[in-house]
Formats: sequence, structure tokens, C-alpha cells
Amino acid sequence: MRCPHCQTELPPEAEACPACHPELAPGAGAPPPPPPPPPLAGISPGAADDDPSRRFYAGGAGGADPAGATAVDISPEEWRAFLGPRSQVYLDHFARFQQAGEAFVATWHWPGFFATGWWFLYRKLYLWAVLGLVGAWIPWFRWAVHAASGLCAHYIYYGEAQRRIRAVKATAPPEELLARLAEAGGVHPWVPWVAVAVSLLILAGTIIMLAFAGGLALGVFFGQSQSMSY
Repeated sequence: MRCPHCQTELPPEAEACPACHPELAPGAGAPPPPPPPPPLAGISPGAADDDPSRRFYAGGAGGADPAGATAVDISPEEWRAFLGPRSQVYLDHFARFQQAGEAFVATWHWPGFFATGWWFLYRKLYLWAVLGLVGAWIPWFRWAVHAASGLCAHYIYYGEAQRRIRAVKATAPPEELLARLAEAGGVHPWVPWVAVAVSLLILAGTIIMLAFAGGLALGVFFGQSQSMSY
């Protein structure tokens, strides 16, 4: 029997011509494995395995999947689309929470400590923004609010981000998912400017009130001095 294409002599039991299809020849071996997927954008191949955002696929420390929903169903691209600016900084902290089985781990967040409600508003966490802004004006309570915000801001943001990302994924079509996540998350860039303007207004108002109170005190003092001279 000969191959109809190359006229190579074939044994009777041959199913394919080894000259035309060497990969199907007996003993040819398995085909080579596919190439590995490319690393995430902005990450070198050697550091891809150390990317904290990839740990979300592992389901926490040791690959264990804690009870209930965890962040393993959210890809690194989805996290970055939602978080926006400084996403890698937050992913580094979020990886610690998942490695602890979604439990709270104390971290420190300087913007949350100093800005408190303003930072929550900047990150579109509106309920926490109201609580932070109101609590910061309560005497003898404001510093506790600042300290709690500094300790818990990362964990609060982690929980809120997961909830919102899943809500968007449940309704958004796949081709619009990243754009919808960026719209639902990210930041309000106008918040720092408003915070600075409000702080300057408060400072100016405080100076005017002090100057007015000082003027009244001086008027009373000079009035009493003139009455005593008579």
C-alpha cells in the first residue's frame, strides 16, 4: 500500500503516512505543551508568581477556601479596574486579609487617619464618609474615630470592594465589565480640592471669630479704663 500523496510505501496496518504526518507516526511522542500565559501588565516574568493579586486565586493561606464567598472569584484585572489609583498598594494589604481567611488583620492607613471621612468620600464609601465626618466633630470622640479609621480603613475598603465588584459582575455584560467596574469604583478626584477649600474656610472663620472676640475684649477693657479715669 502506498500513500496517495507522496507514494511512500506503507505497511498494511498504517493509519497515517509518517512522511506526510510525522506527529501521528508510531512513537512520535506527545505534542509539546502550550506556552505559559503572559504575566500581568507591568509585572516582570520573574516576579509574576509573587504578585499579591494572584494570591486571590489561591483562596487564602495554603490554598484553603474559607467558608462563604471569598475573593477567589475576582480576577486581578477586575480588582485593578475597580480600585483605580494605587491599586497594587491596596492589593498588597488585601492579600493579607485573604491569607488570614477573610479575618481582620490590623493595618495602618495614613490617609484614613488624617483625612478620615474625606478619604472614605474620595473612595466612594459614602456611608463611612458620613460617619467619619460626623464623628470627627464630636468632642472627646474625634481622636478615637481617627485612630479606628487608620486601623480599619484597608479592611473596610476590602469588604466594600468585594461586595460592589460582585454586584457589578452579576449584571454587567462581559464586554463592558471592566468599564463598569471602573465607573463603580475608582475615586472622586474633586474630593481633595473640596477638602482643602473647606479646611481653609474653617481656618479663616476661626481666625475671624478669634479676632472679633479679641476686639470685643479690648473694647470692654478700654471702656472700663476710661470710666475709671473719670
